[in-house]
Amino acid sequence: MRELEALVQVVRAFADPLASTPADPLRDLRDFHTELLLADMGVIEKRLERLRKEQGREREQALLEKCYRVLEDEKPLRGETFLPEEQLVLAGFAFLSHKPLLVVYNVEEDEVQHPLPDEVAAYAEDNDLRIIPVCGQVEMEIAQLEEDERALFLDDLGVAESARDRFIRSAYEALNLLSFFTAGPNEARAWTIGRGTTAVRAAGKVHSDMERGFIRAEVIAYGEYIAHRGEAGCREAGKMRLEGKDYEVRDGDVIHFRFKV
Repeated sequence: MRELEALVQVVRAFADPLASTPADPLRDLRDFHTELLLADMGVIEKRLERLRKEQGREREQALLEKCYRVLEDEKPLRGETFLPEEQLVLAGFAFLSHKPLLVVYNVEEDEVQHPLPDEVAAYAEDNDLRIIPVCGQVEMEIAQLEEDERALFLDDLGVAESARDRFIRSAYEALNLLSFFTAGPNEARAWTIGRGTTAVRAAGKVHSDMERGFIRAEVIAYGEYIAHRGEAGCREAGKMRLEGKDYEVRDGDVIHFRFKV
């Protein structure tokens, strides 16, 4: 788990006659939370034991002691604010409670549109959790439908989009990611980058030669690309922008990179 960028906990919030215990979402959330805290505390204890025998590592020791106090207060590290240099130190430990945690909250069909129970909502807020209510049975039925039937099925349920789409969006938000698109006569493709990535670095995501020989980026917002039926229509409508290498790519940008090597 320490190698992962984010964690997902699936919580049962419906009655299951085959289960040996009744559903208790708050208990399950707390139990997993405790496991993560104890695992991180064990790592810190071992590291502090070594640091106290060494010289010149006072800053790391102070940072880990600070983290230990947070964990002792039964709080996850993901809710704390750390300086950039502290983040670099902590990255090497891959603390579990420091990772984003998404909760897939599996409910009955008629509960999908209902608000979370007050105690669950309060717990999520206190522990910086993102909760995504889903109904596993409904999602299974949606997955078996043809594409054109899914929208009608969701509309009948009063749901705007499938849980799969909501989960993907939440995962991107938790990891601070976005997608941009490249489109040409042969293919269109989405590329995933971190928020704040500049145009020149985004070009390197496609190919290192594009980053090395970057000249400029021709950018169209996704909504404009759809509204004007592609690149040609956007050119005619004046909806294409020329951006330099320091431009920060936005979610949904459609980009044509100009480069020369």
